[in-house]
Amino acid sequence: IRCRRDGDEALVITWVRRSRSATDPWGPGEVPLAEASEAYAVSLVAGGAERASTTVMAPTARFSAATVAAAAAFGPVQVRIAQLSVPVGAGLAAESLVAV
Repeated sequence: IRCRRDGDEALVITWVRRSRSATDPWGPGEVPLAEASEAYAVSLVAGGAERASTTVMAPTARFSAATVAAAAAFGPVQVRIAQLSVPVGAGLAAESLVAV
């Protein structure tokens, strides 16, 4: 998980897509999606509660500077990302603490 600020000071979050299917991790290019569509639930968590969330269709998300500041008022901000699947639902979330 990588986080950076853009020109508007919004938080831009990117990550490397993983696959739930058995794949060859040493092959060239991206791993197969193994889903009907690509979707992720992305949340900002602070003070033990979800403060903001969005669903995206690619491995990138953006939260406005105001949204991040509102979340940070409750303590350190953690990004939580879960891949979504029609048959399985949300997968295990990847998490990372964000310096805001």
